[in-house]
Amino acid sequence: MIAICLATFNGERYLKEQLDSLLNQSYKAFDIFVRDDGSEDATLAILKEYESFLTIIQDEKNSSSAQENFSILLEYVLRLKKYNYFMLCDQDDIWLEDKVQKSMDMMQNLSLQYPNTPLLVHTDLQVVDAKLQPLHSSFWNYMKIDPAKNALHQLLIQNSVTGCTTMINRTLLEIALPIHPDVTMHDWWLALVASQFGKVVPLYNATMLYRQHTDNTIGAKGFTLRYIVQRFFKKDILQKNIIQASLFLERYKDKLDADTIQMLQDFRDINSKSFLQKRAIIIKYKLFKHGFIRNIGLLVNI
Repeated sequence: MIAICLATFNGERYLKEQLDSLLNQSYKAFDIFVRDDGSEDATLAILKEYESFLTIIQDEKNSSSAQENFSILLEYVLRLKKYNYFMLCDQDDIWLEDKVQKSMDMMQNLSLQYPNTPLLVHTDLQVVDAKLQPLHSSFWNYMKIDPAKNALHQLLIQNSVTGCTTMINRTLLEIALPIHPDVTMHDWWLALVASQFGKVVPLYNATMLYRQHTDNTIGAKGFTLRYIVQRFFKKDILQKNIIQASLFLERYKDKLDADTIQMLQDFRDINSKSFLQKRAIIIKYKLFKHGFIRNIGLLVNI
């Protein structure tokens, strides 16, 4: 049985379309759990309209971020022993009708191959604008992302997993939760844990419409010249990666081999190193991003 975990916050503009797309899935063996993070618009009223199809998780805590909202929601559903598989859902997208079916087929095949193993399946996305007009048929191509680059050393430096496309199993959640509030994003954390202790498997199909609008937390900007220039000198991005790697080392040090510990320690301490030592660490552990241009930016920023 699958638990679909939907985190909401001031989502009145697009929420109905998303909920309708969930109810229109060809695979029906799932329950929907929603946690609202203190919306001040009509989000809760909309959820009430669909209350016969979903469970609203109500508590008094307002989190400070999407990742904390999802973390609280995932901790709640994990306590419900009924569910072995979990999917993350954003409030403003559209799921294609076979999204759950395709993810479940892949997950079941993997579960047979790798029993009792943390598993994460994720898919491509179709990028659309606020009115669902197509921008690109493949998010991975649009952003020049290679989903096959999912080893731990690759994920430390750049995430290739989009949370709203994922299906994860109970074994992964039991290891990954709770998600520290200082991680960069909840999906990135889940990908790191699955990569180190299990399997991250891309499904090369777009299973949803990824809506781009002014309120996107992350979004798809396109790998354009403007995007490159804007991010080329952003040192804070690398710093967030370092913090996340430090949290990963702190949480799982007792479960890691010596080489992995050394890599994480060297990456954690990279800011204290000399100009040449920093670049030597990047090269030694192959801490490379996707593509030549991103790696030039990386080497400049460190």
